[in-house]
Amino acid sequence: MSVGVQALKEENSGTLCESVKTLVAMNNANAPKEYDFTFDLPEGYRLVKDYDYNDEFDEYDCGQIFVVNDQDETVCTIDPAWAKDANGEVVETMYEINGTTLTQIVNTDENTAYPVVTGSASHPNKTSVYYLKKAGVKDLRDKYTEQGALKLCTGLVETAASYKQPVVGVCKTFVFINETYSGYKYASWNSVYAKVGKKYAKVAVVFRWRNGGKNSGYIPKNENVTVVSKIS
Repeated sequence: MSVGVQALKEENSGTLCESVKTLVAMNNANAPKEYDFTFDLPEGYRLVKDYDYNDEFDEYDCGQIFVVNDQDETVCTIDPAWAKDANGEVVETMYEINGTTLTQIVNTDENTAYPVVTGSASHPNKTSVYYLKKAGVKDLRDKYTEQGALKLCTGLVETAASYKQPVVGVCKTFVFINETYSGYKYASWNSVYAKVGKKYAKVAVVFRWRNGGKNSGYIPKNENVTVVSKIS
């Protein structure tokens, strides 16, 4: 068995994106079938499977693991587990979580051709700021009034981040001035708009982007880079 760890950096459109890739080579049938990765997390942080994180987005789950902070925000995304044998055949593999330890289980059998290579990559989330004028907040309120949290968050991405097509679910929190609001605690843009004082000429919208899934947040056709909204 051999293990390799690679730190990756890539600049895309002026944005430096980082990730860490881990590869494990199982040389023969005597190699361990389970591999532990222990994370040194701050107090209150935890590992959670994507389908356990938010039921509203279950249709987008793909086997990722999130590192979640003490505010219940994702701060890092770990790609779904994968493994392939020497013939390029997919080998069944999965993650299990025990506290701050993530275990990858690889289920080989008598038909598996060695060596088997398995691994994953972790991507710290990106945060970017877009300044939205009061009129822009009003436009969003009028467009998405009385619609639920999913439309609310999509509206932020679609409008403030200048997306031509909506990217569902990549924004979990947003910030007006210096106050953070959960996108799931406000039923509509009306309630959000009411929180923005009339004295403010513009508001700061902070996006926390994460990787993966059908709602990936990746830059199209480049799965190693996280999308970051434009800064105005």
